[in-house]
Amino acid sequence: MGGFSILGAFVITRLLTSVMEVSQYAINIITVLGLGLAVDYSLFMVSRFREELRERLGKVEEALRRTMQTAGRTVFFSGLTVMVSLLSLLVFPLNFLQSMGVGGAAAVAVAMVGALTVLPALLALLGNRINALSFGRSRRTYRAIQAGAATRPAGGMAWSAISRFSMRWPLLAIVLTLAPLIIAGLPFLRANFGLPDVRALPVNSEAREVSKTLERDFGRESSPTQVVLRAPSRAMEPANIAAVHEYASRLRTQPGVKRIVARYQQFYSQITVNSGTLKPKERYASGPYILLNVYYDGDSQSKQTQDLVKRIRQVPTPERFEAEVGGETAALVDLLAALREYIPYALAIIVGTLFILLMIMLRSLLIPFKAIVMNIVALSAAFGAQVWIFQDGRFTDLLGFTPVGSIDATQPILIFAIAFGLSMDYAAFLLSRIKEEYDRTGDNTQAVAAGVQKTGGIITSAALLLLVVIGSFATSSIPIMRQIGIGLGLALAIDAVIVRLFLVPATMRLLGRANWWPGGGKQPPGSDDARPPKPKDQDLVC
Repeated sequence: MGGFSILGAFVITRLLTSVMEVSQYAINIITVLGLGLAVDYSLFMVSRFREELRERLGKVEEALRRTMQTAGRTVFFSGLTVMVSLLSLLVFPLNFLQSMGVGGAAAVAVAMVGALTVLPALLALLGNRINALSFGRSRRTYRAIQAGAATRPAGGMAWSAISRFSMRWPLLAIVLTLAPLIIAGLPFLRANFGLPDVRALPVNSEAREVSKTLERDFGRESSPTQVVLRAPSRAMEPANIAAVHEYASRLRTQPGVKRIVARYQQFYSQITVNSGTLKPKERYASGPYILLNVYYDGDSQSKQTQDLVKRIRQVPTPERFEAEVGGETAALVDLLAALREYIPYALAIIVGTLFILLMIMLRSLLIPFKAIVMNIVALSAAFGAQVWIFQDGRFTDLLGFTPVGSIDATQPILIFAIAFGLSMDYAAFLLSRIKEEYDRTGDNTQAVAAGVQKTGGIITSAALLLLVVIGSFATSSIPIMRQIGIGLGLALAIDAVIVRLFLVPATMRLLGRANWWPGGGKQPPGSDDARPPKPKDQDLVC
């Protein structure tokens, strides 16, 4: 199924290259999500199929039908949540994020379609032989089914015990889990955002060695801020030269500017060929463009240099002149401005759409809201760890990277889109099982314990398998890929362990029947959450 997903996503992405540019980094995200989610979805489907086989004493058709009605429905909604989260990256006018979004969404789509079409066909062919090579309890269950004997339910009591512990002292469990997560996320408030430069390359790369040599011999003047002026006529005319000189003098007064070098556009009107070489004639004409290289003190990505670029853009240009400011620092300023402009739209798409999907699946308003809030808290802890590790320079020897005092500006957005979708994916599997139990029993506490018991091991195994796949990013020699791998890994680990085992049971125990408002579940009489109806006036006896 993993190979099917990766190959299908590559085909879709190849078709998309005819209508848009696709970054080569999309290959990485396709491989990770295609393999990881295909394995996850297969694990959820197969585990539910084996459970239904046990309960129906090996009746394959009934077991498969029930699997599709439960786990299949959840896979469908889960796939949609991850796809929507990734496709939200299309709102950013950045090719890197758009490529990651379409590539990842293609991988998720193929993994979901494969889990709902190809995998059920394979399960129908295998039938009870799905357990043929099993061992331990699954092997005994397989033999009991062959003999037509009744079987005991699967284990998972440890997961149930953990959830019941959280529900016994819900406030204590919430405080003990939320407090560390919030503290871990605080470093993100002081995050410095930058763009990858040569320091993002492996330490022993030739390009990095060349850059170090240039910086050692010539200082930081290899990346000046560039101001391109378009004159109303030829740049070399005396009036234009005087206007440019006056403009450069105003730029020179800005704090942090060391010097300014002007270059006027000159191109030859005629070129002749002599003895196989190009030789320009003496006559030349002057174009309308002037380039001002503004050299400054400090690092190109520092806050001070960014402020300098903003001040340069505010300096009035000469009359009838047009000016554009570029360079490494200006590109960072423009990137951060674009991200600030479009982040609210992306968040609205992600949060709004996922809230609606979970509301439709669970028929509840409060549970989707809680799931979104808890995912944001878990992600903030992962972002804080990124600042603590990559910006502050922790574990540099172990991880093999050079701290640059900032983190890549696009990485938190990419990690948020991927991790948020995957977290909601696991939330959908857990909450759908809890709702299934609640519809059956009407007992909120029992439903939470049973849901965690039946999905705790599967979700943990799925998260571990996905962490193994994402671990390939963390071992990359490119620090940007390593940031993605560690950020995603931490977010998934926090979500699968802390959120699913402690926060979800504790919050659901506190809210009780309110979890399912407005009426998303049944409450049979006699349940611990069912309340007797209010008596009518004529039934009251004084």
